[in-house]
Amino acid sequence: MTTPHGKIRLTMARLLIELGRAGEAVRVCTDALQLCNGAAESARGLILQAAAMRWVDRIDDGFAALRAARPLARRSSLALARSWTVAALTDPCYR
Repeated sequence: MTTPHGKIRLTMARLLIELGRAGEAVRVCTDALQLCNGAAESARGLILQAAAMRWVDRIDDGFAALRAARPLARRSSLALARSWTVAALTDPCYR
């Protein structure tokens, strides 16, 4: 289970991405991941971080975050996150 501060940080990162401030979102995700205790929230945080990294041309780092998220998503039965990470890893448009 994520701490309340972790959930706030993840929500803040989502908002920053929507506002076009992906560089800040990457930093906020990094902070939030330190506050995540469970596999599900960690997977969500890594997927969010990968999305932000994509916008700031950190594609390889984004793929690394997705690869790290995949086993966490499987462990916590996050079907949506799992399918999204597989699609992102195999989709040539993502690269």
